[in-house]
Amino acid sequence: MSYSSVGFRFTPNSDGVYTVGSMRRIIESNTEFLNVPLIRWDREIPLKVRCFVWRAVQYRLHVAINLERRGISVQNQLCPLCDAATESEDHILINCSSTKVVREWVLKWCGIPSRQFATVSEFTDFAAAWCQCPRKRSITCVIFFCLLWQIWIARNNKTFKNLGTPLVVVVG
Repeated sequence: MSYSSVGFRFTPNSDGVYTVGSMRRIIESNTEFLNVPLIRWDREIPLKVRCFVWRAVQYRLHVAINLERRGISVQNQLCPLCDAATESEDHILINCSSTKVVREWVLKWCGIPSRQFATVSEFTDFAAAWCQCPRKRSITCVIFFCLLWQIWIARNNKTFKNLGTPLVVVVG
């Protein structure tokens, strides 16, 4: 692969065949020029969930703090799940008191010792690196990504439908 002022050129792999997978590996190995976080794109994780987590890790969800930065006025900037802190990706998905309870249940169910996370990226990095067994690691990523998605669904239900989702439903 070579870079130019216009972009870059891709040379086919050693077999002389261009594959999306080989291109992705090249791009991921050179992420310092992209300046984007890496996340797992396992096929077992639904595409909309993968895209959601990718946007969350990049701080590109439509939450109060991001909307305000874009000049969009938000009536209530507090987290709809706890009403205790400003709504951000890290707060809603990781640091909210409701989220922490749900995450602890899931970690216990998975047999993973209790841990504290500060950011969505730290949470997804842990899932991507947990366990030596590739299959268990993949399953853990599916569970963790879908947990983040379910928390987001609960947040949206509370924000747009004024429906409080019980924690049992979020985990279930």
